[in-house]
Amino acid sequence: SIDVSGAFLNAKLDEEEEVYVSFPAKLAQLAIQDDINLKKYLLSNGSLVARLKKCLYGLQQSPQRWFFTIRKVLLKLGFTASQFDPCLFFKKEGDKLNLLLLYVDDMLLAFESPELADILKEALIQEFEGVTTQEGDVISFLGITITQSESEITLDQQGYIKKMVDSLELEKIPVYKNPLGTGYSITDNRFLKKREDADQSKLKIMKSLSMTLMYLAIRTRRDVLFLSSFFASITCPEDEDIAAVKRAIIYCYNTINKKQHFYREGEIEFILMGDSSHNLFINAKGQGCKLVYADKWSAAVLLTSNVHKFVTDSAYEAELVTQDSLADTGKLYWSRLEEIGIPTRKPMQMLCDNEAVVNTANRSHITEAARTKFFNTKLFKLFEQVETGWIKSEWITTKEMDADIGTKPLTGAQYHYLSERQFSRKPGFTHGVTDLNSIIAYDDANEPYFDFVYKYDEEEV
Repeated sequence: SIDVSGAFLNAKLDEEEEVYVSFPAKLAQLAIQDDINLKKYLLSNGSLVARLKKCLYGLQQSPQRWFFTIRKVLLKLGFTASQFDPCLFFKKEGDKLNLLLLYVDDMLLAFESPELADILKEALIQEFEGVTTQEGDVISFLGITITQSESEITLDQQGYIKKMVDSLELEKIPVYKNPLGTGYSITDNRFLKKREDADQSKLKIMKSLSMTLMYLAIRTRRDVLFLSSFFASITCPEDEDIAAVKRAIIYCYNTINKKQHFYREGEIEFILMGDSSHNLFINAKGQGCKLVYADKWSAAVLLTSNVHKFVTDSAYEAELVTQDSLADTGKLYWSRLEEIGIPTRKPMQMLCDNEAVVNTANRSHITEAARTKFFNTKLFKLFEQVETGWIKSEWITTKEMDADIGTKPLTGAQYHYLSERQFSRKPGFTHGVTDLNSIIAYDDANEPYFDFVYKYDEEEV
């Protein structure tokens, strides 16, 4: 990974742009010490006004100008910008593939050519100040620890999780077997209150905690993505909501050894899963989840959990919208790989536990329109994705639908079963399980129970 510190300060403003900045008196005096000629520009209150030639942090256009600046350097070195992701750059040298992912001022390199990596580093050092690099089998990128071995690559945020728990300032860290307590309801009438009715101090705490959890969930702990999405949507939080989000954070600490595992064996073969829970919340909105596996063994490369923007009384319609969006997402991932020269199989397998939607997609001809133009568009678009060979829609039992993890506030054994599959789908593979209790679910009387088969030390439980 490569980082350019003070990146925005390297970006020039366009000549026709007029942006001025005021120097307070104390800062003006420091500037005069550096250049005595500036003294004649002092205003009556001791301040200075200057026209900017380069960007500053806090300036609205700085991120864009920096992107244009670094993009120009990369293109000059022969990199191509992806048409599907403007922050992904790639360069092929013979049979060697070199990938660069840009995230503001941080770059993640996956180069098969070490010579090109050296050329890039030298070019960046010549162009910018404060260029730092990390190399090796263990590096940190955006708070994510990336660990490589011959057989796999793992991602985790153990350091970030520890900071999250430290911020709670707990005298003793409880042990939770599940991120959501059985007594917590997501359909309480208080969730209909407007934001202006909120206790501002509680709202500030809730927003801070839920966004902290959200960053973890969308990166490496997608098993708590549904909860973080729900917590972030609460407009008038109460003490029980703050306690609930704290519990989810503590649960992540209790299961800190969970990592996303991506195996090197086998071929890339996209498996798409989509699920929708219509009419899930008190406002009659539903929740949709899209999940993408790149092969049959590894962790999910994508899991989303979003509240529906529409209200429907039909599970079929809610599922139809999710499947339509999932097909588009699958096409995007397929196209990204095809662009850099890694062709993968079509049609992509797309799994759904709503048989009516699968039947619709697989019809040889649609004979009936949906009840509104919105759903009608989704219906015909999904049908076309199947007809043109992009996807193969297949029915799957609800028990095997991994996307449930993003559409339901699961508790108990089913949660753990689905949670584990987000990190690795290898049969019998456990993640940081040190004792049998850590995979036991508890009922309301705090009595342990099982209702699924699990591998533990190669023994079936």
